Amino acid sequence: MFDVRLCATESLTNVIDHVGEGTPVTVRVIGGQAHDRTRIEVTDSDPRALPTLRSATETEESGRGLAVLDALTDRWGVDLGPDRKTVWCEIGHPALREESPPRTTLTAPLMGL
Repeated sequence: MFDVRLCATESLTNVIDHVGEGTPVTVRVIGGQAHDRTRIEVTDSDPRALPTLRSATETEESGRGLAVLDALTDRWGVDLGPDRKTVWCEIGHPALREESPPRTTLTAPLMGL
């Protein structure tokens, strides 16, 4: 459950830092202990501010949020709409992680934006 909370807060922090404080967001957590994995979705209204996985240097104070998601999740990605984006990630439950599919990063095309 700690991983779910950390991934949700990292995703929300990215919206605040890169889209702007006060941006309306929708957070969905799907699944849970009764399922084989938990999916976290954070949707905001700016399809132009796409998340980018990068390597932060030791002295940088930011730039590690997606690296945390990448390390803790089985997979993550971005779904784009004409007026929104949803950053999502999926975390398999620890007992099932050995059977999880390989990690992939999925990014939708910009669709004419």
